[in-house]
Amino acid sequence: VAQLAGAFVASLLLLAIFGTGNNLGSPVIGPGFSRDTAFAYEIIGSTILFFVYLYIIWKLPQKTFKRWAAIPIGFTYLILASIGAFISSASFNWWRHLGPISISNTFNVNIDWIWYVGPIIGAIIALILFVGFWYIINMKDIEEEEEEEEKKEGAMFKGNYYVPKSNSK
Repeated sequence: VAQLAGAFVASLLLLAIFGTGNNLGSPVIGPGFSRDTAFAYEIIGSTILFFVYLYIIWKLPQKTFKRWAAIPIGFTYLILASIGAFISSASFNWWRHLGPISISNTFNVNIDWIWYVGPIIGAIIALILFVGFWYIINMKDIEEEEEEEEKKEGAMFKGNYYVPKSNSK
């Protein structure tokens, strides 16, 4: 909600400063780039940005790094936006697109879908990659924890079943 409100307020401010006849910050496809290239960059950029966000939120220790989370997220966005500004305006956020096109009334059905569909696909890909990454990284820890539990409980693993060790001597 805050992002949408910010996009509308910023667009209204640009409208007050520059007047009509302006796209008011709406994302555009850069000169010399195709619609497909812009769409691909929105997917790739959204994937990278969302993956970094997920990693910081779930993987890093609570007290030591989360208070500084804005630095790697902001740095990632800075790099992606610096590259993508010339390709697709590096929106990575459909709210950032919706505010300016609503205020400037510059809807274009042929290309507006790029800034809605691209970030959604990118977020889904990032989530799949993150879950796979998390699973691979933590699989060894999970196996070690299971072995520790077996030792504590005095059970043996045979096939697909845990069999209690006999207490007879």
